[in-house]
Formats: sequence, structure tokens, C-alpha cells
Amino acid sequence: MRPKRATQMKKNVGLCPCIFCREICSEESSSAECSSCKGWIHLLKKASFSPNQVRAEQLMLKTYNIDLPKSVPMSSSASRVDDISGSILKRYHPVILESHVPIEVCCDGNCLFRAVSKGLRNTEEHYMQIRLLTLLELILNRIHYDYEHEAFVDHFNDDRLLFDRFDTVLKDIATEFSYCGMVALSGISAALSVPIQSYCPPTQGAYFLSEPLARVVRGRGVSQRKNPAFILMWTCSFIPLTTNAFTPNHFVVLHNNLKSPVVDLTFVFADDNHDDDSASATAAVACVGNDDEDDDTAAVADISDNGTVDYDEDEADDYDDDAIDKDGHFVSTEPDILPGGKSLPLGRFLETEKVIEILQRTSVNDTHSEVPRGKKDDVYSVVQNENNKDRRT
Repeated sequence: MRPKRATQMKKNVGLCPCIFCREICSEESSSAECSSCKGWIHLLKKASFSPNQVRAEQLMLKTYNIDLPKSVPMSSSASRVDDISGSILKRYHPVILESHVPIEVCCDGNCLFRAVSKGLRNTEEHYMQIRLLTLLELILNRIHYDYEHEAFVDHFNDDRLLFDRFDTVLKDIATEFSYCGMVALSGISAALSVPIQSYCPPTQGAYFLSEPLARVVRGRGVSQRKNPAFILMWTCSFIPLTTNAFTPNHFVVLHNNLKSPVVDLTFVFADDNHDDDSASATAAVACVGNDDEDDDTAAVADISDNGTVDYDEDEADDYDDDAIDKDGHFVSTEPDILPGGKSLPLGRFLETEKVIEILQRTSVNDTHSEVPRGKKDDVYSVVQNENNKDRRT
């Protein structure tokens, strides 16, 4: 259609309402005429997605019987191991490598949808179709994904998760090679009617980074009794230079390499001690089956005694921590806490009033010039603040 602006023919607009909304154009600059069918249409000041367009797209998919193929069990022997993710697991959560292996997924911005396609169909080739189905799901069910909507339905109920604005999320999903996150993952779950186990290795600041991402994602309308179809791992496209530099920017499939069912990797912090040290976080591994309508209250299993996976540790060792740490970026794991460290009462964080009291009664001689290096378990130290004061002045 080649539209032209309504100018001298404006007087005919009343006889030719918009062919989409049937409303009569009230402004000359807001209408255009199709040079072929002579139909009038409104000109959009801001392009958006129409629910009617979505329903038409869904009808076309149904009419031409365009659907994802049936699920295919994934085999790690027929897939490439993601060595970078393996090294990340070896550093942050090595026990997982006793039963699981990270499967490589193309790192091109489509990794979320490629990983879902790989996890469900044992191939990445359906990623664009999954993008489309996810986009249609979000447009038709906005209140489940737009946190600014007055009737927003929060399926996560976790303030630690930060979401982009709805229009930004839509644009990212609709754009090939554009990275997507947790909102899109919820849409994928709803669009495909499958729960997905989301997993992120416990890193520095695990309570605010890893724990919110380690959950079973059940999108709109997905049964609470349905078990996760596969494990999606939040990982990185490169090996972090320091232990606290891990920022997820890639997705892979974490494949269970044993004969046991898929597991629920949900972090549990002992005694509510949300310490930044990843060693304080443990993973509760609950056995769940694939696509069965069993109770969600599955038994907890200890995977520490299970057999090893077919994982090439020699190849992973090419990323030598010592080589990366030659400039001293890594914090030593040796128990070399400086004198003056005090034990936390009951292994918990200090209340604000208690912190103020400690700061008021601590002498200069009992403070440290910097945060003591090394492994710190349930202790606190008072550090001088002169450097920060100097930077502000």
C-alpha cells in the first residue's frame, strides 16, 4: 500500500472512515489514503502492537499448523560442553559438576531462546519461533508483565528482581539478536505451558544476585504441580577476572548427566545469614520429574555422592585461576583474617543500632586500614574511613 496524505480530499473523509477502527479522521495530518484501494487509515503517532494483529498472527499459525515439534530428550554426548560455564561452575559451585554438565549455546543475543529450544527440542533451530510465541503472549496478557500497570499480576513477588519497562521488554523480544531476561523467561513459560528451572551459580552477593534467579519459573496459567522441563543456567560469555565480577549475560542448558530426574536448584541460606561469601550458600536439590503431574513437594536428595559427569576438567583447566590472578585481583581463600575480627552473634547480620554502638565505642587502634583479605566466616571488622573522606573533599 502506498499511502498519501489527505489534503484536498479532506472533505471526503467523512464518507470514508478509517478501514481499521471505523472512526472518522478529525485532523488532516492524522489520515492517509491508500492509492490502491482508496481506503482511509489513521496515521499512528506512536507505533505499537495491536491485540487484533496478534490474534490474526495466532490464527495464521493455527491455520497453517505451524507448531513446535514434540519434545526430544537431550543427550550430552551429542552436544558440546560449554567450557567457560564449566569453569564458572568449578569456581563458584563445583558440586554441581558431579551430576550436571553445561551445554554450549550460540552466544549471539538469541541465547535465551536458543537455550529453551535446546532444552526442550535438543536443537537451537526453533529459537525464532519461540521468540514470536513469547512476543504474542506478552502483548495479549500485558497485566502479567507490565509492572507499571494498575492491575499488574506479579508472578515473582521478589523485590530483588528489577524489570525493564514493558515497551522496552517488547522491543527486545521483537528484535533478533537482542538479549532478554526474566520477564521474557516468564513469557516463554506461559507461551509453551512448561515450567523452567532457572539457575545461577552462587557468587559474591548471592542473596541479591544468584538467589533471585535460582527459582522454578512458572508463567501465567502454568500448573504448580507440573515439574520443570529442563534447567536454564545464567552464565557469562567470558571468565570473570575476579571472584566478584560475575555478571550474567548469557544462557546455557544445564543438563543432568545422570539417570536421575531434573533437579530443583534453589538456594537456601542457613540461619538467614545473607553473607556475600558464596561459600555460605548451599543448594537444596529436590528431585523432580519431567512433564509429570506429580506433587511439587518432592524429596530432597544429596547429590554430593553421585557419580561424575563426562566433563573434561583438563580442558577447563586451560582457564587457570593463577594465570588470571597474576596481578593479585583475586581475594585469597586462605584463612588469614587480620587480628581484630569479631564473631557475629549467632552468625547473623548486625542490627543497625548494634552497628552504630560498635562504631561509637571502637577505638582507632582497633580499626583496620582496609578490609582484611582472605576467607571470612561470620565475623565483622571495623575499617577506617579516611580514604572515602579524602575522595569526597
